[in-house]
Amino acid sequence: MMNLSLPKILLTLFFLGGIQMNQDAQQIQQLDPYQTELLRLVNAQRAKGCHCGSLKFLPAQPLSWNKQLEKASSIQADYLAKRKALTHKGQDGLDVRSRLSKANYRWRAYAENIAEGYKSPQEVFKAWMDSPGHCKNIMGQYREMAVVRINDYWVQDFGIPKENNM
Repeated sequence: MMNLSLPKILLTLFFLGGIQMNQDAQQIQQLDPYQTELLRLVNAQRAKGCHCGSLKFLPAQPLSWNKQLEKASSIQADYLAKRKALTHKGQDGLDVRSRLSKANYRWRAYAENIAEGYKSPQEVFKAWMDSPGHCKNIMGQYREMAVVRINDYWVQDFGIPKENNM
């Protein structure tokens, strides 16, 4: 029988948490500066809470970056830039749900923000926060996000991953 004391358990959890934090830091280093800035802006707003129209959102947990969401966002941003029009319908008529599944994102819930014409992460973030629906997506109970910009087209996808046992 294993003899685990509380200090040993806490030390193990500390090191495991450090590994996860190190993996998150490595992943963020691989992002483009605009992606890092939007993730920072989103998480700063979530930490404060806010009103989205008449809905009040309390502070929420920070979102983490997800590569499968990034892939889905990239596919849609590329399609929007080529089409030169905003739509949540993708190439071949794929909806958000289908694009996320095609990118191998196993979702339990999802949302998407799109925008056109903004030159900086700060501009597009402000526009999304000024729109109750987009703001609600940013402040919602999602756990992960990604955002991709191609030319002046922005696609931000959010998700709650499906648990392995579901």
